Amino acid sequence: MERPAKYQYRPDQLSTTEADRLRVAILHLMVHCRGRENAITSKTLSEYLGSPRRSIRKAIELLIADGALIGSCQDGYYVIETQEELEEVVAVLRSRATSIFARYGSLKRAWERKGGAVVQPLLFGEARCHEQSDMSGVQRGDD
Repeated sequence: MERPAKYQYRPDQLSTTEADRLRVAILHLMVHCRGRENAITSKTLSEYLGSPRRSIRKAIELLIADGALIGSCQDGYYVIETQEELEEVVAVLRSRATSIFARYGSLKRAWERKGGAVVQPLLFGEARCHEQSDMSGVQRGDD
């Protein structure tokens, strides 16, 4: 992949906050990173943009939350171009989520066996989900 020259900020094109400027700059660079085979690492983005890798990762997280189709793999970040690329990214996310939930469940059960206080839910709706499943066989008066 041909790498772009070090990005030069053009104040007339960018928003006022540093975070906004960083997101715009990343989007400009990602034009060269279409498809997994053209992935770019957070280290390379950090070097081009002169921002810490943590800031790069946070900016990409926000771009995705705003609707950007940015995937990641071992080679870095890229613009998702195909259904197959999207499915690969989703499979990795699902695997990570499953692993996190399993670890949470193990820690929660171990803590409760030790006699510790009830652990806060991992997700906001988790407590309600458990209450509903505990009451699945109970007749409600408002039916």
